Amino acid sequence: MKRNLFLYLAEKTRLFSEIKTSTKKIAQEINASQQSVSRLLIQFEKENKISRFVSPGGMRIQIREKGLEDLKKDYLTLKNLFQPEKKLKGSVITGFGEGKYYIKKYRAKIKEALGINPFLGTLNIKINSDKARSFLMDIEPVEISGFNDGERSFGSVKAYKARVNGIGGAILRPERNWHDKDVIEVIADINLRKKMKLKKGSPVELTK
Repeated sequence: MKRNLFLYLAEKTRLFSEIKTSTKKIAQEINASQQSVSRLLIQFEKENKISRFVSPGGMRIQIREKGLEDLKKDYLTLKNLFQPEKKLKGSVITGFGEGKYYIKKYRAKIKEALGINPFLGTLNIKINSDKARSFLMDIEPVEISGFNDGERSFGSVKAYKARVNGIGGAILRPERNWHDKDVIEVIADINLRKKMKLKKGSPVELTK
């Protein structure tokens, strides 16, 4: 609650302005008890994080330099944590041999959603799954909806546009994924393996 209250004050003051409020109003807006809010405000004031002026007409609060410094430290920490990877490195692996079948089924939808007329096959790349999540964090996924071809159903797929060794393509993340988390499938409008003379273990680099 302590962090929530201070972030609430930061948002309401826009860091540098003064707000007029009451412990009752704050308690209602952050879903806490009025007693807890009052106790924490007194603590913040003792720690020199806020200036607080209480009068019969209400309470005025402003964040002081010490409070701003603490907020800045939190901001820099979170900024570093949420800084997406600019590149994703991996190595080519052998897939299950089903890429051609599935790309053929999804081909029209992929072309419509991404503007890519995909080669009938996928390039399977072994990566670090944590770095992959970071790499994809600021890429807006394109949703390719699932469908039924009359014989069986096919799940939805999220596609992330990316470049493989400089060649444009997309990373596919199927809803029904048989691969481990450290494997991604990449498509392009050419045979990436043949074009770049890739073989099992060849290093590749994905960029945005």
